[in-house]
Amino acid sequence: MPAGIFRRDIMEGFSDAEWDDFDRFVESLGPLYAAEEEIVFRGEDIPIDVQYVRTPAHDARKAAELLENDPNLFSDAGLYTVLPIAKSVEMHLRFLYFGNNRSAFSSKQFKPSAASNSILDWSKSNLEGELNHKGMNGNIVEASGEVFQRFAANINESKKMKRNVWHLINLARKLYQCGHKYRHNDIKNWESVKPIHEEQTSLFDEFCEFFDKLTG
Repeated sequence: MPAGIFRRDIMEGFSDAEWDDFDRFVESLGPLYAAEEEIVFRGEDIPIDVQYVRTPAHDARKAAELLENDPNLFSDAGLYTVLPIAKSVEMHLRFLYFGNNRSAFSSKQFKPSAASNSILDWSKSNLEGELNHKGMNGNIVEASGEVFQRFAANINESKKMKRNVWHLINLARKLYQCGHKYRHNDIKNWESVKPIHEEQTSLFDEFCEFFDKLTG
């Protein structure tokens, strides 16, 4: 289809000059892709590390800044400022369980609540056997990798480290529980959500401190 008639039959309101600018823009892009070139999925190149699992929470801070400037920007403020923190918590638990193994990290069998219980129970035990939990469809999900090995070594050092595990999981439950309802049925404006976001951000910072101590 010639660029000059691209969707002109269903799009209205543009002047001839604006259409000419649009035509030049489309032509400047060239073909959508070259068949002989390899298609690269760039997301696969992003390493799974601590910064990766904290990305959603960082994005929540950015959304909060936008809402401070324009409180009406999002009607469903919690979706952008509270729920992402809960997502980041789950990603931390996955990181503890699977490290940077991308295929394991993306496991559809992983259950955050069951994983939280397993981490706490395993830390109270003599650390014998595998850290695992019963995931989706009853499948057993096992922890492995360098992050888990550092975690196991650290909590084996002292009773204080084991207490830190309790604090970590307690914070994880609070953060996840608060964010989870925004996934389903809560729609609140920024004025209502702001104090919740601020509290969740503070708790998340504390969560990160314990996570770094336990896996560093």
